[in-house]
Amino acid sequence: MKPVISVFLITASIAMLSGAPAFGFTLIGASGGLKGWDTKTLEFHINPENCPDDVNDLMDKALDVWNQIPTLGIQLTRGSDSSTTIEDALAGTSDATPTVHCVADMAGAGLNPEVIPGVATGQQVSASGHLNYGVLVLNTQVGASANIKTLNENLVVDVMAHEIGHILGLGHSTDTSALMYYDASKRTTASVSQDDVDGITYLYARDELGANDLFGGCAMIRGKSQNPRGQADVFFLLLPLLPFFLPVFYPLCTGLSQKRRGMSKA
Repeated sequence: MKPVISVFLITASIAMLSGAPAFGFTLIGASGGLKGWDTKTLEFHINPENCPDDVNDLMDKALDVWNQIPTLGIQLTRGSDSSTTIEDALAGTSDATPTVHCVADMAGAGLNPEVIPGVATGQQVSASGHLNYGVLVLNTQVGASANIKTLNENLVVDVMAHEIGHILGLGHSTDTSALMYYDASKRTTASVSQDDVDGITYLYARDELGANDLFGGCAMIRGKSQNPRGQADVFFLLLPLLPFFLPVFYPLCTGLSQKRRGMSKA
């Protein structure tokens, strides 16, 4: 029984030493079998009607928030402009997907213009479990409190990046610092947390032996003379676990010592 208890304590101690809080990213939908988009490059097509003049620049900045993640196995880009109307997009009949729309009548689309600056909707999943459709709606209703044309640029980029996360398949996070946390007021800039990185990498893990280039090149093996810290690093890493190993190994070592003394007397 002691070894089992010791293993449990060692595992718990590693979790405590890491200092990392336990947050959980979520995925859209309830089936649990979501696989993300089945592509290595995903293009977002903007219908510029009703959009601010700098919508392309805002979109590029929002996409870069995700593209900066080194473990990401999908490239997000801005594709050609779309002429698909918001009505057709919401009906699921758009040829290009995902599409981005600036909506001047949010209420007409069934959305509250006073509190919703943007929303991702219309996601569809293929029989294989992959996402294959999505619509990103941006609020440009004149006089509305959540009109993105009246908001700070950092907030608009944050909102767009957050909704892109939903288009990619992520749900909300419980980490208040995460991009995928539901309340944008908790953030000052559009940036990802470790929980965002974990979630997006789960859906789109980098494939270094397949479609993706090697990250950082080939690994190097250094000799002892080139890495004098190696043994010390291992020692200090294992030192905090010593109290948990003692209950297992001390009786064993004591028994061997007594056995050796008995043999020497014989």
